[in-house]
Amino acid sequence: VQRTGGDSTSSGGDREFIPTIARMAAAGRYLPCPSSPTNQLTKNLLVGVDGLFIETHPEPARGLSDATTMLPLHELQPLLEELMDIALASKAKQGR
Repeated sequence: VQRTGGDSTSSGGDREFIPTIARMAAAGRYLPCPSSPTNQLTKNLLVGVDGLFIETHPEPARGLSDATTMLPLHELQPLLEELMDIALASKAKQGR
């Protein structure tokens, strides 16, 4: 999670929240939404994503910028595998 101006030389952040926020995005779900008589497409609002942008680095502390917001590279694959499982289960449950 990036925080603008979090430290004096670059933006700061809290990388420990990356997995939690990514899990919420991957679990996307449909929420009821008021529909207009002229537009039936507004019946449901999709909350979630089909893509993620995750800053990563083999050694975040040695990165040239945003060190505090980067996920260590060795943590990326396990997280992506978990996110795929969550997304597939969520979509199956919703019939998507």
